[in-house]
Amino acid sequence: MWLFLYFICFAVQETSAKINVTCEPYDEFSPRSDSPASKVSAVKVMPVEDQDHYALNISWAINIDGSINKLQGTMIETTSRELRCSYSPSINETDLSGLEQIWFYYVLYVTHGWEAITVYNFPLPRLGHGLYETASIWVSQKAVRTTPLVTTASLTSVPSTERTEPEPKRIYIIILGIAAALVLLSSCFVISHICKPNIARRFDFKRLSPPPRVPVPVLIVYPAENSAFQLVIVELAEFLQCHGCKVAIDMWQQEKIAEQGPMRWLAEQVTAADCVLIVSPQAKNTSSQLSLSNPQNNLPTISIPVAAHNLYPLILNMVASQAKNASELSKFWVLHLDKKRSNDLPLELRTCKAFCLMKDLNKLCKSWGVHYSENRTMKLRQAVERNGGKQQSSSKENCLLSSEGAPV
Repeated sequence: MWLFLYFICFAVQETSAKINVTCEPYDEFSPRSDSPASKVSAVKVMPVEDQDHYALNISWAINIDGSINKLQGTMIETTSRELRCSYSPSINETDLSGLEQIWFYYVLYVTHGWEAITVYNFPLPRLGHGLYETASIWVSQKAVRTTPLVTTASLTSVPSTERTEPEPKRIYIIILGIAAALVLLSSCFVISHICKPNIARRFDFKRLSPPPRVPVPVLIVYPAENSAFQLVIVELAEFLQCHGCKVAIDMWQQEKIAEQGPMRWLAEQVTAADCVLIVSPQAKNTSSQLSLSNPQNNLPTISIPVAAHNLYPLILNMVASQAKNASELSKFWVLHLDKKRSNDLPLELRTCKAFCLMKDLNKLCKSWGVHYSENRTMKLRQAVERNGGKQQSSSKENCLLSSEGAPV
């Protein structure tokens, strides 16, 4: 019964026209047309009180305009599944005179965690023209209710005929046995500690290597700036990927982002990551000075993914929604490419833990248990210097490795 409720639900919008909405699972591509329906006007998501399940009330509004006769239905995409909602009777066959907008709702059963919801009418326009409305919400875990149990016990006294006199000899024997066991164990430990190398060499035992370390999942989100800035992001991602991190970044998963959409992809990556590394925006005067201060830098042309323009505002909204949840906020870290500028940061990021590249690189890697050598940072260091418009000779300024950040 729970699986049935989990995947198929029916929601009814009670209006004067009595239009019913039926939402069912849908795993095909949404149809597209040169004359699509209008965009969903608004989306609201509210938690629903339910003692047994996690539930969300998803409400959306449809404008009553000239494109209503082209509307075939509405799609609801969540973090876990996709639903196709159809209207009965059809909206364009219903008398809606005098109405400018009509609201519908759908009750969705979900699980604990982050839920990203995308709602849009179909048919959609041709590729490149999005008509989506998105919303996100954190579903808090329910408190486990316990019912106190009452235990009843009956005691019955039985007269004993045995003598309860103490036996001193037995107690002494037990104490001596415990002492002898402790001495024997201590002797074995000392002997094994002293003779272990000799025994290993004698029998040609090989020292076992430690098991491989599990890569640390790290998500990198950054603003769309310029080619020099983008080069630093590429070098940083490759550096972390080669030193024990499992990096998730938009430029490596563009096909998946196009398939899932930015909101859903970002929500899944935030949930899976141990740390979300948010790169701070570039200083306002840095990009204008870059070409003038160091004309000898021939920077490669690196294209900025389209998703970067959408992901950065979305991650700021996620951080803002976790402002009062210290445990969830602790996974969001801020990384400055030059010296720290708290005043230039967006308000959403000012409460997050901050690091400076390259000054705090050693501290950052130690937080994840990552080790590296100084010569492996050369490409990353050069990219940072070029982004700041500096020559190689200025490598001892603010964002290079300090004495505290000496490589391991």
